[in-house]
Amino acid sequence: RRDPNAQESPEILVYLFESSLFFVNAEYFGDRVRLALKAKPETRYLVLDTSIMMHADSAAVSVLDKLVDELKQRGIVLLVGGGHGRFREILYRSGLADRIGTNTTRPRQLAPSVITTP
Repeated sequence: RRDPNAQESPEILVYLFESSLFFVNAEYFGDRVRLALKAKPETRYLVLDTSIMMHADSAAVSVLDKLVDELKQRGIVLLVGGGHGRFREILYRSGLADRIGTNTTRPRQLAPSVITTP
């Protein structure tokens, strides 16, 4: 935690994958997100920190698309923060940003206040 006064919420899971997404690691990414959700079953909001992601290919879009469906079925809201221009462009061009909800994607890095609760 950056802020020593921050309190963790059992309903918010912040997930950082330290790589761009492409065919080599896309399935691994999906598996890791699912594992993180399993470890925190009360999750209602998945905050995907994509600040390191610069690119995604069609395999990544497919995995993200499937993940969006799974999260919707479980009633989990997906929030996407960060991501470099090319990564964001791929989200929009593929239609994935619309499926996620353009009001839940943010181009800037996540601020600590977004991931903590008072």
